[in-house]
Amino acid sequence: MAGFIIVITWRNSLVLHLIEKTTSSFIHIMPPITLFVIVHELPQDYLAERFPAVATLDHWNFIGGIIWTSIYYTIWQVTYHYFITIKRKEEIEKGTVTSFTYLKKKNSKSALGKFVNSLPYTWMQITAFTLIQFGYQILTMVFCPVWFKYKHACGFFVTFIFVWASYNGATYYIDVFGKRFEKEVNNLKNEIVLLKQENEKLFNNSPFNKPNMENDDIPIKPLELSDVNEEKP
Repeated sequence: MAGFIIVITWRNSLVLHLIEKTTSSFIHIMPPITLFVIVHELPQDYLAERFPAVATLDHWNFIGGIIWTSIYYTIWQVTYHYFITIKRKEEIEKGTVTSFTYLKKKNSKSALGKFVNSLPYTWMQITAFTLIQFGYQILTMVFCPVWFKYKHACGFFVTFIFVWASYNGATYYIDVFGKRFEKEVNNLKNEIVLLKQENEKLFNNSPFNKPNMENDDIPIKPLELSDVNEEKP
């Protein structure tokens, strides 16, 4: 049931024209859908023939589930950090993004992010991150007995995940194209400012805008009434 947390934390977006986003949403949405179909939708005859282990379960073994999940989680995390954090250390130092570096930067202002970033050594930060992620894993398992026992609750849970991923997909278009439009508007504003500055320079450097120094040296005699009378016949 970690798909619920993943869809929210990683903002899995159901964007159908992008294969990477569709794939990421698919691999996190399909496990709870598979649980719902196998446990609540298949006929008992087919379930007993095709999935006999599920047919014999009357309730969810919570303690056993936590133990087995912890074992698989430990194997996964050790393998991940060995092949990614250790084997590709140079690539990460050059800027390659991993789940740890992404969440560390994204959640730097939250309480958990500040706590992880405050640890003095990288291995301590990775260990804290792994334990926090394990806590999320256990948190998602708390409701598994409910999804296993109650069909409508499980259906609501699956629908909620799908709707949330669809919402992320819808806001993706707004974020991407909205930011693109905002960038174009800012570029247009900058172009207008540059054009105004160029026009001001041209106006200031124009010879028609400069005062005529030769004419300024000629004294101007004020017009008197006697001069006007002399001009009359």
